[in-house]
Amino acid sequence: MRLLVLLSSVAVAVAGLAAPAAAAPATEVVPHVGIEVPQQVVAIAGKPTTVTATVVNAGRTAATGLVLHTSPPGTSQTVPDLAAGASITVTYSVTPDVATTVAGVASTLTVSVTAGEVTVDTAQMAVVRDTGAASLQVARIDDLTPNQNFPVAIRNTGTAPIEHFAMVFAGEQGLMPRAWEFGCNWKRDYRDELTIVTCVTNRTLAPGEAIAVPNLENEMSLQVPEDTGGKYTYAASFSVVGVSDAVVASAAPEVPGLATPNEAPADADFAGAGNIATFGVPVGATSADATVSGESIPGENGDTVTLTFWAGDVGPTAIIPPGHGWFPTVRVALPAGVEVRTADPNCAPGDDGVYTCVVTQWIRPAAVSLSQLAGFRFTVRIVDRGEGTGKVTLDAGAQDHNPANNTAKITWLKTVDHRQDNQDGGTLPITGAPAARVALGGALLLITGAVTFWAARRRRITTRA
Repeated sequence: MRLLVLLSSVAVAVAGLAAPAAAAPATEVVPHVGIEVPQQVVAIAGKPTTVTATVVNAGRTAATGLVLHTSPPGTSQTVPDLAAGASITVTYSVTPDVATTVAGVASTLTVSVTAGEVTVDTAQMAVVRDTGAASLQVARIDDLTPNQNFPVAIRNTGTAPIEHFAMVFAGEQGLMPRAWEFGCNWKRDYRDELTIVTCVTNRTLAPGEAIAVPNLENEMSLQVPEDTGGKYTYAASFSVVGVSDAVVASAAPEVPGLATPNEAPADADFAGAGNIATFGVPVGATSADATVSGESIPGENGDTVTLTFWAGDVGPTAIIPPGHGWFPTVRVALPAGVEVRTADPNCAPGDDGVYTCVVTQWIRPAAVSLSQLAGFRFTVRIVDRGEGTGKVTLDAGAQDHNPANNTAKITWLKTVDHRQDNQDGGTLPITGAPAARVALGGALLLITGAVTFWAARRRRITTRA
């Protein structure tokens, strides 16, 4: 959900980049509020099942007068006022309206949130009846401080035992669970800006049985890298899911290893059949020293050239990721005499011709990882080579206390060593932005679509109760 807040906030912030400044509304009339529910819950043996809904305010102002409407029709509860960027979880019970001894019978329920007389968001959820099955649930996890032991409580609320299950931790920006001994076979996946740690165990949970970590034998804490930037709340989640014998057999015995999601057997269903708890890890304010590079334009009139502008960081900590109300940007003001043929997909032009580029990736200090740079690529055609200069400006936020290296010039290369290909003015092929840069939402112009995609993904969580 916090990633939904993040993407929604960026979408709101960049929606008017290409529009005249005067067109921006002075106030937000309808709250930018969303609701997230599981796509499917399972009611076992006619028993009520508990549903957790998350209401989030992704707008720039407080949201008041919110009401959550659930089923049966007419059932509702008041949602507390939400500050900008805040969210709240609400639980309610759903009972099958028709008793049945046939598994698989389903009905669809609609959940909505209103502000006054206006419906601001709706979501649908399927309730599937089952005659008997295991049902794993994980308790809510509140926000944690770095290196704090975090409590994990898992219960089988179903009518059948479960012999194998997996516990999956996903953390933003390198968050890492530490010292978790639970009869686990570990698999770790460092993918884009996420760390995914999967523990497959063959421990049996009987109906009604619960386990908790930490306990006398086990404890778990969340490690935060020393170069983690702040002030920022990093998103994390913990989920539990039943798995097959084949998944248990495929786990490396007693040895942590590396695996990608594509290497996991299809029947593992890490994204689907379990329960998930999302939480945050707030990190206090830190310092960073952001840098940006300019370019020297080669070639003569009529040439088409490619320019790349880089944003980096020399530490001591990373630049915080995009968040509510602010995100790192690079502004590119090209010199007169060039014509933009292709702009980077994370950049949009303003009325003044200056491009605003959104930094969507994790920028770590160069001493930690030379690959953690954000690059923005432009293909331009030289129409009138001159003596004027352009400028690249990086806004790295409150962390950056050294503005001296936040700007760089775009100049003309005085000595031309060779002519560029495609001198007839055709554009050079662009292979696309690095995967790390597009991982949290991709192209600036498609970021609103990414919000919808992420919300849909999160709503496809399946829980059994």
